[in-house]
This record gives sequence, structure tokens and C-alpha cells, in this order.
Amino acid sequence: LSDGVIRETDVKRANQHVVQAGGTVLDALVAINAVSSRVIAMALARVCEYPFVDIAAYDVDIQNARFIPRATAEKFGAFPLFILDGAATVALRDPLDLQAVDHIRQLLKVEVDPVVADSRDLKLLIARAYSLASTERAAESGETHVNVTTGEEPIVAAVNQILAGAVEAGASDIHI
Repeated sequence: LSDGVIRETDVKRANQHVVQAGGTVLDALVAINAVSSRVIAMALARVCEYPFVDIAAYDVDIQNARFIPRATAEKFGAFPLFILDGAATVALRDPLDLQAVDHIRQLLKVEVDPVVADSRDLKLLIARAYSLASTERAAESGETHVNVTTGEEPIVAAVNQILAGAVEAGASDIHI
């Protein structure tokens, strides 16, 4: 409000959205198109005094998905960008979530340096990284026949990736 990015009426509409649909006021502000998730992430970074990382413009090593289980990454909105000299730089949706930081620190067994990332971009990165990582694991293990569909098979991951890209691009149809 103080920066003039949103108005009091936007906050009231967001509060109504929270009552109806649940979630947080920040998520509601994005849902009602009062502000973008990027603007919220940059404001959060400024207030929390953590660096903001534009992961959409960053060449992230997808192999880092092996350090944190997918469920944990999705639950906390977290992805390890890199690990150097006993410290991990982890992109987080909310760097003030101490439970998330502690949990990730225990998983990685190194110090965690949180950075703030756009929640939308982070969600896309997590989906892409774990889809591709599961595809690579399947290829490395030489899987040729799968009896049970878990949603992580290479073809399912490839189709999910195609669909996610189409949705992100606002495509009206997909041609294969």
C-alpha cells in the first residue's frame, strides 16, 4: 500500500477472496490480478533483506532436484540453486518460513542461504526439474516396461512438460 502498487480496494477484494477460496492475502492479490507474483516476491525480498533471484533468467542445474524430495520442494516452495563450500543457496517462496529452512538444512546437511524467487517461476522450475529428473532416472536404470502408472514415467513426464509449456504460453492447441 505504501508504495502505491495496490489500493485499499484491492486489499478488501483480496480479503474477500481469502474468505471464499482460502489461502493467503498475498496469493489472493495475485489471483485477483491486483499485482503480479514477481512484484510480491521483490517486495518480500526488500522487506526481509534477502536477495531476489530471477530464476526465469537463471540457468538452473536441473540435477539439483536430487538433493530435495519433490514433496518437500512443493510443500515449501523451495529449490536448491547451487551448493558450494558447505553452503546451499536455495530459492524459496517464503524465506521467513523457518520450518522450511530448518527442514532443508537437515536434508542437505549444509548451511542454507535463502534467496527469494517469484512463486510462479519457482513452481514451474520445480515441476520441470522433477519431471526431467524422473525421466533421466528412468533412462539411466534402463526401464523399458512399467506395470503401474505413477505419473513419473518418461512419457507422462514428457506430456506433462508439453502441456505445462502450452499452458504457460497461453496456447489454444498443441500439435505433435
